[in-house]
Amino acid sequence: MSVLVIGSVSDPHITHVCSHLRSMGEAYDVFDAELGFSTGHVSITYESNGIRGHLQCKHSTIELDGIDSVFFRVKPSFRFVERHIDWFQKTFIDREWSQVFDGLSNCLANDALWVNPRRSDCPGRNKPQQLHLATRLGLAIPKTLITNNSTEAVDFLDSLGGHGIFKSLSWFFRPPNTMLYTTHVTSAMIADMPSSLKLAPSIFQERIDKAFELRVTIVGVDLFAAKIHSQASREAALDWRREIDTVLHEPFVLPEAMASRLLSLHSRLGLIFGAYDLIVTPSGDYVFLEVNPAGQYLWIEERLGFPITARLAALLARR
Repeated sequence: MSVLVIGSVSDPHITHVCSHLRSMGEAYDVFDAELGFSTGHVSITYESNGIRGHLQCKHSTIELDGIDSVFFRVKPSFRFVERHIDWFQKTFIDREWSQVFDGLSNCLANDALWVNPRRSDCPGRNKPQQLHLATRLGLAIPKTLITNNSTEAVDFLDSLGGHGIFKSLSWFFRPPNTMLYTTHVTSAMIADMPSSLKLAPSIFQERIDKAFELRVTIVGVDLFAAKIHSQASREAALDWRREIDTVLHEPFVLPEAMASRLLSLHSRLGLIFGAYDLIVTPSGDYVFLEVNPAGQYLWIEERLGFPITARLAALLARR
């Protein structure tokens, strides 16, 4: 039996997990989701008496019935391996591969471990679903409005004193380095751009006063909490990702009740791995923001010495 890793070999999270698996003596294969259509192939046969198939990687063939666990970490890709492939073709190709990956769990043994399960990954990324479950489990969240109606957005922001924050419902990245961060907005700004807002729903939230922020990485039932001193920098105050390389981090011990609520949310979302973002207010209250089922964690591991990769590898090795 072996571990199947699905993701880009250019992702350092993939290479770190594979390095740990190798040091443990575990058999593994990597299907490069970024280069798969040019360096490998998939073949699955469906018959009335069962399913059989294999994945051809760059250097090996993986029989599906020999896979014991799967590390699925497919991130947005902007590398076009074939020069003649345009954006629309690339989108179609990615969608076709996604159909195969989403159904791959039906081809493996029933007890094969997925990090994360495909049935949980997409719902787990859904921010409205996250906020709904968080409130059901007793976690505080910011006052939130999701809308593409500028009048309702203006009224909502006016109720908050005329200002708040804006976030997208999904990621946005334009190469080479344009990223959509959490942004401060005012009701006047929204009133001036009604036609733009109408194109797609957006998240509007109250701006919560922060003492500091937390990134809590959960692997299985293990929590690794990092305190981020975001308020020490004007650039990082609203979104610490703007100054991720300079803002101070330190280990943090979560109160037992908060850890229990996060683990309950983790379980309800059906996740094995998740990166959770929270605010701690000046009065000591905890406010849940969101969870990323494929969040970055290596920078925290390297700064604080958290054994996150080792724990991931041990889970995949079923140890």
